[in-house]
Order: sequence, then C-alpha cells, then structure tokens
Amino acid sequence: MEPLRIASEEELRKILDVWMPVEWPASGDIVPKLIQRLGWEQTSLRRAQTDLRVSNRTAMLLIDDMFSKVPGGEFVQAGCDVSDRVCSKKADAPERKRALQRAFDALLAEMRDLLGQENGKEIGRGKTVWWDLPTGGRVHLECHDASVVLYLMSRRYADAARNEAKWVAKGYPIGYEEDGTPIFGS
Repeated sequence: MEPLRIASEEELRKILDVWMPVEWPASGDIVPKLIQRLGWEQTSLRRAQTDLRVSNRTAMLLIDDMFSKVPGGEFVQAGCDVSDRVCSKKADAPERKRALQRAFDALLAEMRDLLGQENGKEIGRGKTVWWDLPTGGRVHLECHDASVVLYLMSRRYADAARNEAKWVAKGYPIGYEEDGTPIFGS
C-alpha cells in the first residue's frame, strides 16, 4: 500500500490558528465565520469542504441546539480528516493498519512541533492524543479504522472527556463491546 497523503504542518497550523482562539461557550453563529477564516466552502449548516489534499474533504461542525443554554445553539465540536481514507477490506487489514499508523505518527510529529507535547493519550480501539487549550477546549488527533481525524472540542465536551478520564483512572470501563466485554481506557 502506498503511503497515505496527510495534511502538512502548514495546513495544520492554519486550522489551529482559527480553532484555538475560540472562546467557550460559542454560539452556533460562529460556524460560518470559522469556515470562512479557514477558506473552506460551507456545504450545509453543519458541513464544509476543506482545502486539504486528502481523499475525504468533508468537515463536520456540530451545533447542540437541544441541550444548550446558548441562544441559537452552541458550537461544540469540529472535525476533519487529516489523512487519506482507506477502504476496509479485510484482506488488506494489516497493511491498512500499518499505513494508518505511519500517517498518525507523521501527523503526531507535526502536531508536537506546533503545540508541544500532548496533554494525554488513550490507546484502545484506536489511538487518541490531545492537547488542552487555554480556552478550556481541547484538540484531539485520532486514528480511526479508515483515517486520521483532527477534532476541536468545546469546553463542555472537553470537560466531559476529562471527567470520563477520572472514572477510567478509578477502574471503571468507558464502554462495552457488542458481546458485553468491558472496554477500558489506558
């Protein structure tokens, strides 16, 4: 399998320069402004096309308009692929996993150059590393089954993740497999 294309350090810096200053809680009205500052094309209220040179250029921008106390809904999360997507054929699973791992490692090195050492990591079903932001939000780099994804989490979502980590540290599972086997974080 050929190496996967990944976002460059310059492309990651551009995203972080827009995401990191967001003050929480943020109104959903900020989403079009963020998309414009990134130079992306808004395709719906909660989606945009990035300018990254990866196979899936769709960015998701989540607005909580059910449980938020923010008028018009609260912007709570953004995410976009920062690597090419790979197909999920079982025949090439080991090769696909190695390609994703190489992409994740290269992106992690770029992120460390930009943000320094990560504040935490979790190795479980996938790999996740994160950096806590001065605004209370959090940036995640996650290796999924098909791609590596960069996320921005609101303070509320980051606080929920921090609380979950406390429970995991006490030995509680973070979830369960379909067969009922507990899933523990690391």
